[in-house]
Parts: sequence; structure tokens; C-alpha cells
Amino acid sequence: MLQELKRLNEDLQLKLDNAMSCRVSAIKELEGISQQYHSLKSQYTEKVSHLEIACSSKYVSIKLQDEELAMVKLLMLENDAQVTTLSNSQLMVEQNTTSCQSGVDQKVEKLRWVIKEGIPNFVRTLSDSSDFGAMNAALQTSSIKLGLYQACVQMKAR
Repeated sequence: MLQELKRLNEDLQLKLDNAMSCRVSAIKELEGISQQYHSLKSQYTEKVSHLEIACSSKYVSIKLQDEELAMVKLLMLENDAQVTTLSNSQLMVEQNTTSCQSGVDQKVEKLRWVIKEGIPNFVRTLSDSSDFGAMNAALQTSSIKLGLYQACVQMKAR
């Protein structure tokens, strides 16, 4: 029986040595895995930090672009307002031109009538009048006075 106990003790010792060896191997393996974990964690933290900085930079860039876009939109609105004002002014000028042209056309038509009809009628009426001689003399006197006046003005100007 003692032999058997020795053999059992040796078996247990072998198993214990084997278990201790496995334990040491497992501890070394766990230390390697722990180092890999810390290395990966450090890389992950660094990448997250870089991504946060990149996102922050992009956010700032987007904000600046939004502000620039708002400024461009404001300038476009101002330009549209100026174009509208110019269009309205051009329309008013066209309306005024049309109105003035209409007034000029009416005055030209009246002047044509006066030249074609009014003056001949006036001359006929005047020549048929008994006071034509006195009127003719008055016109000639006025014409002479006007000629003398113009001559005096020209002489003074020299």
C-alpha cells in the first residue's frame, strides 16, 4: 500500500508539475494578450482622437461654407432687387417715352394743321378784311424795328 501511495503521490506530483507548467504558459499567454489589448486600445483611442479632430475640422469648414453661402444668397437677393429696380425704371422710361412721343405727335399734327389749314385761312381772312392795309403797315413797321434792333445788338457784340 505504501507503494501505491508513493505512486499516487508521484502521479499527483507529475500532474501538479504539469498543471503548474500549464498555469505558467497560460499566464504568459494572458500577458501577451493583455499587451495586445493595451496596444489595440491605444491605437483605437488614437484613431478616435484623429476622427474627432477631423470631424471637428469638417464641422468648422461646413459652418464657414454655410456662412459663405448665406452671404452669397444675400448678395444675390440684393442683385435681384437692383435688377427689379432697373427693370421698373426702364419700364417707366419706356412709358414716359411713349407718353412724350404721343404728346409730340399730337403737337406735330396740330402744327401741320396750322401750316396747312390755319395760316392760309388766317391770311385769307386777313386779306378779305378792310383793315388789311393798316395791318400790313403795322407788320412792316414791326419787321423794320426788329431788323434795326438785331443790327444794333450785332454792332454792340463786335
